[in-house]
Amino acid sequence: TPQWLASLRNTAFKNGIDIYGVGSPVKMAQPTAELRQKEVAFGKKWIDIADAVGASSVRVFGGGIAQGATETQAVQWAVEVYRPILDYAAAKGIVLGVEDDDDLTRTSAQLLAIIKQANHPAARIALDCGNFRKDGYKECEICAPYAASTHVKPQMSTPDGKREPADWAKLFGILANGGYRGYVSLELSTP
Repeated sequence: TPQWLASLRNTAFKNGIDIYGVGSPVKMAQPTAELRQKEVAFGKKWIDIADAVGASSVRVFGGGIAQGATETQAVQWAVEVYRPILDYAAAKGIVLGVEDDDDLTRTSAQLLAIIKQANHPAARIALDCGNFRKDGYKECEICAPYAASTHVKPQMSTPDGKREPADWAKLFGILANGGYRGYVSLELSTP
């Protein structure tokens, strides 16, 4: 409710906590016009939530590639959802970061295809450094200049796709050299 969101914002302020971003479950690459319109409405809802708690960024997902569709079609569907919610977010001073998480956003090339086709100043990447399947450090280096937010994990992918303990000094150097100056959160999984 609006009252609960206001109390959350106030509690965060009283405790010196910045709510810099909101993670939404929006999945943009929907195969029908009706589903894409539902995601636009859903995206606007999450932007309103971010605005209510004082956050300046919202995470969205590219989504999967529907059975029988091409990656090119899925990117077009994602951009069709992304553009109107980018306009809505920008009017509130909020950026929308596409996270590298789904089939459509497993690589920097896929992420940048969506960001560049959207062609909007509020279009950014919600960089999850541990999600790349191969060559995580190189992928982060490519994405860092476009990042609105980022989180790191204890493991990173090697060029051949194996997992190894993250070298955070190396990773923070990559982010800094790429011009990233925002928050970095740590995402841990429990066994």
